[in-house]
Amino acid sequence: MEDPLTLFIENGTATQSGILSGPGSVTKTGAGGLTITGDNTYEGGTFLQAGTLWTTASDSLGIGDVTIQSGTLGSAVTAGFINKFFVTGDFTIAVQGDGTILDFFSNVDMGSSNTVTFTGDGIACFEGGVSGNNISFLTGGNPAVVTFCSDVSNTFTGTLHLSADMHLELWKIGNDFDPPVIVISGDLLVDEGGTVILITSDQFAPTSAVELNGLMTGGNVMNSISELNGASTGRSV
Repeated sequence: MEDPLTLFIENGTATQSGILSGPGSVTKTGAGGLTITGDNTYEGGTFLQAGTLWTTASDSLGIGDVTIQSGTLGSAVTAGFINKFFVTGDFTIAVQGDGTILDFFSNVDMGSSNTVTFTGDGIACFEGGVSGNNISFLTGGNPAVVTFCSDVSNTFTGTLHLSADMHLELWKIGNDFDPPVIVISGDLLVDEGGTVILITSDQFAPTSAVELNGLMTGGNVMNSISELNGASTGRSV
């Protein structure tokens, strides 16, 4: 694939099968759905502009960067992307299937003031670090689980906002690293009905301000909150 490939799906669904390789890029546009299969190695990047892009393997999106302007990125199988992600607008992550995990192994730049809506009964796991400014995590109607895991610090600024029925698990390890691994690098706002689960404590930047209208559990919550220099309000169990 030497040239850019644009796949416009106006409605319904389509499948791009076969191996895509070479320096070209793939752009998904149109309100319809596209399933992209195969262990692809194309290098020019993937651009999601509208509609739904379903993946069936860790290598479905090639080896280039992924830019998301709008639409839905979905998977019904456990997969892990090595691609870097750049978000320029609101979009949805759909992880279908109990026990299905969609891993983001490289940095995900959420951009500025963008909203990510999570649907499905699987788990979205951010391992490579999340950057950006003023990020909102919402659900698509049912409870959704998101994890921050591995030993890479997040670097987002502003506020991370969790809506009702969002469950955020803080799995980052490396509190004894120098510098320590930071999960909540900015401020945190949890709506009523939202939950934050600390698998280990001390995962907040010292300057973080936390507003808990929902719940925070596990990981020596009171020590984690009391050590912050930012204003912290709310409740924990």
